[in-house]
Parts: sequence; C-alpha cells; structure tokens
Amino acid sequence: MFWFGGSTDQAPELVDFLEADADQSVKSNHAYVYRTRLDVTAIASGCGTWGRHLLGTVASLPIIFDDQARHLGQLRESEIEEGVSHEALKSGTNVVLAAGDLMVFGMTGKRLVLNAELFELCATEYTLAKTAGAPIKSPSCFARFVATRRLWADEARAAKRVAVGLLPFAVATS
Repeated sequence: MFWFGGSTDQAPELVDFLEADADQSVKSNHAYVYRTRLDVTAIASGCGTWGRHLLGTVASLPIIFDDQARHLGQLRESEIEEGVSHEALKSGTNVVLAAGDLMVFGMTGKRLVLNAELFELCATEYTLAKTAGAPIKSPSCFARFVATRRLWADEARAAKRVAVGLLPFAVATS
C-alpha cells in the first residue's frame, strides 16, 4: 500500500500496489517505482516552468553541477511509451521521464522536495545557457564519478533499511 495524492486533491488516498497496476496511469508508474526501488519512499510527478521548457525542447539534461550528480544522477528517459522502464530505474537516477511525465524520487519527503528544487534549478540554468549560446561546462569526470558513487551508496543504505521496515535514514534523537 502507498499514499497517492494530486496537487489539487483535498487528501491523499491509500492505494494498493495490485490495484494501481490495473489502471495504467500515473498511479501504476508510482507503484512500479516503489516495488523496484526500495530506497525511494516519495515520488513527485511533473515539474516547474523551466523544467517544462527544457522537456519541451530536449529529453535530456547533462550533468552541469556536482550537486546534480550527487543527488539526482543523470535524467533518464524511459524506453517504453506507457510507463517506467526497468532500465531507467536500475541506473540509480532520481529523475525519470516516463510517458512524457517527469518523475522525481526521494529517499525521504524532505529529500524529494530538495531534489525537485534542484532539478528546476538545473533546468533553468541549462535552458538559459543553451538559448543564450553560452558554453556549458560539466564537472570533471572524477567529480561526477565520486558524486555518483556517493548517491549509489546512499541509495543502497536506504534500501537495506526500508527492506527491514526502518526509515531510510537513522533519525538522530537528542
């Protein structure tokens, strides 16, 4: 079971994974992600103004910031038309374009909000630089490698904790 709600809904609804598979919609995409990636405990669909501009022109966003590599990974486009592909999810990315809908993942609700804001920032910077004809530099290969490895390590730790019924990260008590 998982909670699902739209931005205009009064309250979220509790959805069964099996029921979600039957309706071939955003809910079924969410159910598939939750089953496939145990580290993901929160998903947002859609994006802001600059994200829509970016996705309206290109379906990819190169890594332009080290924080982008550290928290989002590479934007992946799902190879299947109607939903999320396993290939897009197994890459460890936290941003997937599935059936024209952007999905941003988070290991916690707070991380989800930060990831969505980071994607919008990256989309803004990339779109403005691209339309202005400015050169777009990526972090060094080593910086991207280290950031990506740290992302994967965090995801693996979170998945192990969620698999045994714990929160993705230990909560500090004071």
